[in-house]
Amino acid sequence: MTSLTDDERARLRAEIDRERGAARRHRAVAAAMRADADIIERMAVQADDHADRLEAQLHGEPDGA
Repeated sequence: MTSLTDDERARLRAEIDRERGAARRHRAVAAAMRADADIIERMAVQADDHADRLEAQLHGEPDGA
């Protein structure tokens, strides 16, 4: 393996820093997407619950109908 010049080492360190930064950003985006997915799933559960209540109302013929 050949020795790297100071300039080559500096370029490699800069590239390593960029890649580590990209990895941190990707992980932050993934965490945000998971949080969004949790919110969306809760919204889906609420919609199902509401549909269940409406269906029960449909079949149960509530007072005043």
